Amino acid sequence: NRTQARPRHDVIDVAVQVGADPARAASYFENALDQVPKANLLRLADMFRDGLLVQPDVRKAIFLYERALDSGATDAGTRLGDIYFDASLVPRNSVRAEGYYLASGKGVPDKALLAFGDMYLSGDGVPADRSKAAGYYEAALKLKQGEAATKLADLALQDGNGKQAASYFEAGLRLG
Repeated sequence: NRTQARPRHDVIDVAVQVGADPARAASYFENALDQVPKANLLRLADMFRDGLLVQPDVRKAIFLYERALDSGATDAGTRLGDIYFDASLVPRNSVRAEGYYLASGKGVPDKALLAFGDMYLSGDGVPADRSKAAGYYEAALKLKQGEAATKLADLALQDGNGKQAASYFEAGLRLG
């Protein structure tokens, strides 16, 4: 019976199970990035983002999430979008957040719809685009975010469409 060598991507699990130094295992893992499956790149990035068993390092986490996204791990796009949108680890960058959310293939999360609508309406970091802004507001309204109805009503009033504005204001009242 030949014993098979454990694959390199299990190093952190093994380190934790046997009480070895996880930081040293993470370092070994980092040095073998080309051989690391995308799911484990996510786990390693999570470790650096959250400071789990290693010193927190948001730059390393972002680098690893980008590697994972490049290798097809779509959850990495969502995590990167969250990093740039939530602004708890880096300053908020809605443009980057939107790009990563869209790259994930899962779309923009509910929490970001109004902010991205505002970003396109004001042209904050992107070319102003009322159509894109309205699209984000419409998506938020479908999720019953009452503030979106008010924003859409304001756009309709600016366009001189009082009937549509009234409809949006009524929707906003129903949503509270």
